[in-house]
Amino acid sequence: MDYQKQIDILTRRLQREINSRKQAEAILEQKALELYRANSELRSLNEGLEQKIAERTSALEESELRYRQIVENATDIIYRVDADGYFTYANQTASVRLGYSQTEIIGRHFIELVHPDWQQHVNDFYKKCREEQQMNSYLQFPILTKSGETIWLAQNVQFILH
Repeated sequence: MDYQKQIDILTRRLQREINSRKQAEAILEQKALELYRANSELRSLNEGLEQKIAERTSALEESELRYRQIVENATDIIYRVDADGYFTYANQTASVRLGYSQTEIIGRHFIELVHPDWQQHVNDFYKKCREEQQMNSYLQFPILTKSGETIWLAQNVQFILH
């Protein structure tokens, strides 16, 4: 093979490699641009989502504050018990009317406050409501305050089952 043919072959091979490299660089540049645009779009969407989350969180906090103000300023005893009947929340009126501090009420079983002569009746009533999944109920029964005084409680109950 003569020297010129070898140069021509090497030149063509070099030109193919140069062309392949240029094509690969063009593809990489195009993909980099697509990636940049996609990242910009994601950044924009993320900022929008963060703004919506912040707005909704603020609205929820405001709503919760209004709810707490209503509940805390209510003249009725308002409380929440867990599925086993233990207090998880009691408003300030409950503390004042019953004579127990918040820490003395929270964690206590509700039946402990019911007058002993009525405990079985109240327990059976709410057990039946639960078994029948009766979501709303009404019952009147006597309870004992911390000082031992008996007061009657007229109770509307809203069961929230999870």
